[in-house]
Amino acid sequence: ASLAPDMPLGKALDLVHELQAFKDLPASIRDIPAGDAEIQRDIFACFGLSLQIGILLIYIVLVLLFDGYLQPLTIMVSLPLALGGAGLALVFTHHTLGFFALVGIVMLTGLVTKNSILLVDYCLVVMRQGQSLHTALINAGKARMRPILMTTAAMVAGMLPVAWGIGAGSEVRAPMGICVIGGLISSTLFTLLIVPVAFSYFYNLQTWLLGFFSSHRSGTNSHSLAQTSKYEIDQTKLPQLDEARACPDAEVPILH
Repeated sequence: ASLAPDMPLGKALDLVHELQAFKDLPASIRDIPAGDAEIQRDIFACFGLSLQIGILLIYIVLVLLFDGYLQPLTIMVSLPLALGGAGLALVFTHHTLGFFALVGIVMLTGLVTKNSILLVDYCLVVMRQGQSLHTALINAGKARMRPILMTTAAMVAGMLPVAWGIGAGSEVRAPMGICVIGGLISSTLFTLLIVPVAFSYFYNLQTWLLGFFSSHRSGTNSHSLAQTSKYEIDQTKLPQLDEARACPDAEVPILH
């Protein structure tokens, strides 16, 4: 049977699974999706794998660029913000989470990190010049707000024709544009508020970890040095060492 024009496949499957006749099926009968249902299952499975690989690759690249493991986490805080905005945009425009919407979400994982990169990179640069953490965050927000808004506005303007469904067959691609626009807007708005807070927490955590491991390492080296010097031979007692070799029965202190 064909679905109604306003009935998405996922909702139709949920309604079928809630039928009492479907629940009362014998255990020997299995539900095997076929056709569009099978394609939808495969798409969502591949989407989850693609999203995980994409996030992992983004983290690896950021680790190489920033030469650290905690600051890339600060940048990736913007990813959940973008996903939430994309979901809300689909809800407000009454679109379903289909194939093209998933493509838009995958695109967002690479687009929204640029705002956080601008902020974090500027903070690290001015902090190397001697500014405090608080001052660096304030100056980064002032200096990077204009580039962030300009690049976001340019990307939103570029996706508007897709979201409006202009052109033949563009109605199918409209959810992709809507996801990208919603994710960019929410990520831009919250990046200027949440990323500086996350940066301060991760920076303080990194400072504490470095201090902790540095003190532990210096304590270990001091203990090893003390153990080594305990058994060093005093150079002034070398004649006594020769005497001890000549007279094995004599007790001559040669260690300190």
